Amino acid sequence: MNTGLRKLYDTLQRRDRPEDIAAQIMPMYRGETFRLLKEVSCRRSRSYMSTEFRTPDGPDNQVAKAAALFGISRGRTEPLDNYIARLSATINKVRGRSDFASDRYNATTRKRIMPHLSRRRYNKMFRFLRRMEQKSGVYKREERKYQASRIAKSGLATRISWEDFSSSNHAAAFVAYYTARVQRRSAFTNQKQDRHFDEVSQRLLAEFRQSPCIGGWRAIARIFPDTEVIDNLDDQSKMDLLTEWLVVMQDLADLMMHTWAQSCFDREKMIVHWGDDSSTWNALAGAWNAARAGWLSLATALGLTHDNAVCFGKAMRLMAADVVAWHDNGLDPNTFVWSHLPAPWDVFQGKSKCTFALVERVCVSQGLDPVQTGWTVPVSNRQAVPFKPTPDMLHGVTVKHAELIPILRKAGWFSGQKRQLSDHIPGVEVTRDNSGAAIEVGFRDPG
Repeated sequence: MNTGLRKLYDTLQRRDRPEDIAAQIMPMYRGETFRLLKEVSCRRSRSYMSTEFRTPDGPDNQVAKAAALFGISRGRTEPLDNYIARLSATINKVRGRSDFASDRYNATTRKRIMPHLSRRRYNKMFRFLRRMEQKSGVYKREERKYQASRIAKSGLATRISWEDFSSSNHAAAFVAYYTARVQRRSAFTNQKQDRHFDEVSQRLLAEFRQSPCIGGWRAIARIFPDTEVIDNLDDQSKMDLLTEWLVVMQDLADLMMHTWAQSCFDREKMIVHWGDDSSTWNALAGAWNAARAGWLSLATALGLTHDNAVCFGKAMRLMAADVVAWHDNGLDPNTFVWSHLPAPWDVFQGKSKCTFALVERVCVSQGLDPVQTGWTVPVSNRQAVPFKPTPDMLHGVTVKHAELIPILRKAGWFSGQKRQLSDHIPGVEVTRDNSGAAIEVGFRDPG
């Protein structure tokens, strides 16, 4: 096994900077590509930003307590549900039947079936299993939300198979570098974010095109579902990827439905109100839009975008009222299209019908071009931008000096406090835009 390639493959699960990936893949190239990667890798600097995504807290404490209470350990790779089933079997408990009044054995039945257990110990084990089943359900939902957040950032990059990734060194280099680009932290701004497809991405893709292979195209299509990339897949690979996106979208639609039902979102404005679970919704909406973009590219390539075909609409994120006011034009006009189309979960459940013709009519009624805005046609990502060094960021604010990040974290800045930064951290200066929003922080210039 190619150890270097395996290390590169592992970066798909992390949040490495593009500069770090450039340094890893640089030895693979010569000539102009080598010089470009060397220039990029030389822009590296010390960073305090984590390379790991925050994952849901697992049921480790409950598993440890279960082992002590039941005397049964969990297998290293054993699914949690299987472990709970093994524990439940020791007291003949049926999963999901956890009512303390009606689902427990009475004293006579307990003594007959489990004479070795006292009433107190039996009750303790029953209660514990009830809590563990609840914890398992919560953990599963949080894990689904975590996977959604990864899809929002990098599409299906985390699901690329080793077989496809390792089929081409050039494809692997592009996938790893572009994944690092799309997983950069977003800046807090009322302007568009920096494009992901830069001059390095363009160069690496060109290198792959000189010696392409189907496995490499499959790997690239999961992170960069551009129309030209999709066109290089065979029909079976296209159908497989279309199905994969649809399965992802169905799961996201289910999560969105439950989050929507538990909140009081205003679909006409999508402005956050007190008590709204905006962080969960925005993560799911971002994942939905990323999955939808991939699905739309495949549907277009397969000729499935005629007027009466199913067309899933975009999902709008929630925004704070002050952020909406921060934007020059107020509400995003796409919000009106979203509010006049059936909800994604209703379309999946067959409760409502949403077609390409309907989406086009609604867009036109709101003065939007359905093609240019990506409602009915996939938007091209091929316009390469110059490479820019990855800035250190904290809660969307650029930190000019990396060593400030741990200080700012400890002080709790950019987390809702309204104190003056200079009152607590001497020598630090915050740059703000015209509306007063912090956009950059660094040490004050001595001059």
